[in-house]
Amino acid sequence: MTADRPIAVMGAMDSEIGLIIGRIDNKSTRRIGGWDFISGTIEEKPVTAVRCFIGMANSAAATALLIENYNPQCVIIQGTCGGHNPLLHRGDIIIGERVIENCRRETSPLGEGEGSRFESSRPIKAQIPCGNTCERASEIFCDSALMEKAKTVPYSKGRLITGCISCGDVFNRERDVLKYLHSVRGSDCEEMEGFAVGQVCKAFGVPFIDIRVLSNSELYPEEEFDESYASQCQEFCLDFIEKL
Repeated sequence: MTADRPIAVMGAMDSEIGLIIGRIDNKSTRRIGGWDFISGTIEEKPVTAVRCFIGMANSAAATALLIENYNPQCVIIQGTCGGHNPLLHRGDIIIGERVIENCRRETSPLGEGEGSRFESSRPIKAQIPCGNTCERASEIFCDSALMEKAKTVPYSKGRLITGCISCGDVFNRERDVLKYLHSVRGSDCEEMEGFAVGQVCKAFGVPFIDIRVLSNSELYPEEEFDESYASQCQEFCLDFIEKL
């Protein structure tokens, strides 16, 4: 990694980024638009952190501002997620190998009164700008070197896996949808920012990685959303930063 360029870290909620911001030494804050960017060092490594706020539009805008104003060596988006994989439970961490979007889709041509069938819809590829043309992708791959380093970080509070993260401006609670996303598209969990972050990073040529901790699972009614698990993901990411 380039020593003089910051490691950028993002989280959508205070509970998902506050602990990391608290560990930054020699802080300085700059407000751009509605976002506060906090710069400093963690273990003498330059870091810029931002609460990007929930959702694809917010995270895309925050990522573009990060890249244009801070020229980061890499971008880490991290936080909580909901489970799709029945083998996963609260406290388990998923290191993203790839991130897919679950909202951009073409539905079947059904008539009035014929209902809606999520499982028959077709994913629409996102456009990633490249000058006068664009690349089309239905999945964004996390940087392989970052992923391999993240896999070496010890974690004792749950299972640590490498997998597929689903993303979209939707909180899926329908069992059939969760089953489809897991069994057909290979998704292990879902969140609301990672694909947009990866899409912007790819357009700018900046390495990125998505790291998530399971905070809830609709597959297990007793595992309701608990944002306190966000601290476990941040602790993991702090250990990860030390390796960069």
